[in-house]
Amino acid sequence: MLFNKQMEFIEEGEALHFKALQNVEDETGSHSIGDEWIVKGPIYYGKRSEIEVVRKLKSIVINELNGVRVVATRNFTDKNGKDRIAGEEWLETESGEYIPEVFTEIVSLVKGTVIDENSAVHLKALNNYEDKYKVKRLAGQEWIITSKTASTHICDIYEELVKVEKRVVLKANQYCIIENPL
Repeated sequence: MLFNKQMEFIEEGEALHFKALQNVEDETGSHSIGDEWIVKGPIYYGKRSEIEVVRKLKSIVINELNGVRVVATRNFTDKNGKDRIAGEEWLETESGEYIPEVFTEIVSLVKGTVIDENSAVHLKALNNYEDKYKVKRLAGQEWIITSKTASTHICDIYEELVKVEKRVVLKANQYCIIENPL
């Protein structure tokens, strides 16, 4: 049983990462030696000699203006059923509280950019990949995201923010020559 006399309360938005030091059964199920799992609060936790507390986790709130860059610490299948490889990095952008999974670590918090009718985000691909708008990008390729595409943009792990471009409005008696169109 997970509870005993030495109880500690794990708050909402917190979690404990456990590792079984021997075969053990608790409220979350049966665990073999070496198994690791996470229990999210709110919950009371009672220390047990057969269960090691690996780390205490705090949630990060994700919204439309930020994401969390995460890395896999070993091969595993994530909560969405996607196989992850040790060392693989990805961006978590689903709104709400985010608590890392057992075999992940947070690399950084990524801030987004607000895009309005007078600005655009100028991006560069760092690798070949398919972006969140389902467009295939080649390493070194540059493009812009305008307010017609999105109102905010969070750079993915294979994107580099070159700069936020401002709209240039010409008067009737002005003209421009475009030297390097994107």
